[in-house]
Amino acid sequence: MFMAPPPRRELRVRRWELILAPRRAAGELLVRDPITPGACVHLGPEESLLLRALDGRNAFERIQRRYKTQFGRPLTREEFDSFIELADSLNLLRGLSVARGT
Repeated sequence: MFMAPPPRRELRVRRWELILAPRRAAGELLVRDPITPGACVHLGPEESLLLRALDGRNAFERIQRRYKTQFGRPLTREEFDSFIELADSLNLLRGLSVARGT
């Protein structure tokens, strides 16, 4: 019996106007919001990879592969969803976008 693959879930997209500044420590970012003076967030390597990947072109499966390659362990959907909640609470994300790339 043929089963269709599950539909892709829409992923949130980072705000394009954010300024992503690499830090001295490998993989870390300082994220500045030019709309809100003084608003900035420091992200560690894992969170930095996830925020950069939320560009509207990556599907969750592609983000998972990149994460495993870089950090040597799988990224669960629960971990990813927790990051999305955090990033949303920090006003780093836009609305929804369907990722077409894999």
